Amino acid sequence: IAQECQKYEVIGSDLVANAVNELLCYGAEPLFFLDTYTCGKLKVEIAAEVIKGISKACKKAKCALIGGETAEMPGMYFESDFDLTSFARGAVERWKLLPQKEDISDGDVAIGLLTSSLNSVGIKILRKFLSNENLTFKNLSSAVLDDNCSFEEIILSPQDIYVDTVLPLIKRGVVKAVIYVSNGGIIEHAKKTLPDAYKIILDGKKWTIPPVFDFIAEHVGFSKDAMLRDFNCGVDMILIVDKHISEDILNDIKCSGKMASSIGVIKPRDNNEPHVELINAFHNLKGKSKHAETQYTSDVACRKFVPKNEYIKREVAVFTSDKGTTLKALIEYSQNEQNLSTFRVVLVVGPITNETKQIISTTTGTSIE
Repeated sequence: IAQECQKYEVIGSDLVANAVNELLCYGAEPLFFLDTYTCGKLKVEIAAEVIKGISKACKKAKCALIGGETAEMPGMYFESDFDLTSFARGAVERWKLLPQKEDISDGDVAIGLLTSSLNSVGIKILRKFLSNENLTFKNLSSAVLDDNCSFEEIILSPQDIYVDTVLPLIKRGVVKAVIYVSNGGIIEHAKKTLPDAYKIILDGKKWTIPPVFDFIAEHVGFSKDAMLRDFNCGVDMILIVDKHISEDILNDIKCSGKMASSIGVIKPRDNNEPHVELINAFHNLKGKSKHAETQYTSDVACRKFVPKNEYIKREVAVFTSDKGTTLKALIEYSQNEQNLSTFRVVLVVGPITNETKQIISTTTGTSIE
C-alpha cells in the first residue's frame, strides 16, 4: 500500500512501533534497535525515507538505533521490491517480568489504549482481501470518513508508540499484564495472557469503534465476526490493573496524551468457558457487511479469506512420541469445528504403541491394524 501511495516513512515508523510495544508486554524497557533493508535494486530516495521513519520512531521510543544492514539481492527480489526486518532488545529485572499471572485476580480492570488506525497485520489482511476481490487500494483511498480523514490518511498513519505512557506505569509496579493487539484481533491476544482460572469480559459499549472499521465492514465486505477476530477495532493495547487504582491509572494515561477507557473486567472462569467474553460486541460497529451472513476464517499461511463452508483443510502427517499425548490434542483440535483448524491428520509416523493405537481409535473412530 505504501508503494502504491509512494509514502514510505510510515513503514519505518511502524517497524519500530511493533518491536518496542511488544517489549512492553514483558515489562521491558527498549534499549536498542537494528533493521535490515533488502531489495532488488537500491533506490536511495525510498530507503532514505524508510530510515527517516525508523530514526524518528526510535527517538520517540527512547531507543538507540545502533545499526542495520542494507542488501541488494536481484536474484531474489524484483527491482522495485524491498523487504524490511527488525530486531529490538529490551531489559527488565527477572522478577518484574510481565505478565504477573499470579497477581491477576477477580475484579481487576482492563484499560484499553485506543487508536483510530489499523495495526500492520490488519492492513496486510485488508490488502490480501482487496487482491482476492480484484480491488485496488486506490478504489478506496479517496473516500472521506466521518472524522473528515480520507481512508488513505487513516491506513497510512503511523502506529502509536506507548513507551512514554506505559513504561512509567510498569516501573511503578501497578500493571499486572500488557496485551498488545499487534497481530490480529483483540480476542486472540487477550486469551494468551490470562491465567486459566480467569477470563476477561470486554464491553463494546465502553469504547467507540473508529469510522475506518465501519468503512471496512460496509464497503470492503468483512463480516462483523471477522472484524473482531482479525482487526484491533480501535483497541491498540490493554493494561490489566487493580480495580482500586484503575481510575488513577486511567487519568495518568490521558494526561500523557493518549486516548484510553476502562473497557473490561477480570472474572473467574469455568473450565468450559472461553478466556475472552465480549458483551455488546457489535454495539459500535455500524457497517452492514455485504457478507454479513457468511462466517469467514483466515488461512494462517496466506491470510486468504474464504467462506467457512468452502474451507479446505490441509492433510498433514504427524511424528509422535511413545506417549502420544500431543497427538491426541492435535487430532481433537483439528476435529473441533469451533477451532476452524487449517489441517487434518491423515498419517501418523513413529513408534505406534498400544497406547497410541487406543488414542487414534478413540479420537477418530478408526480401527488401527
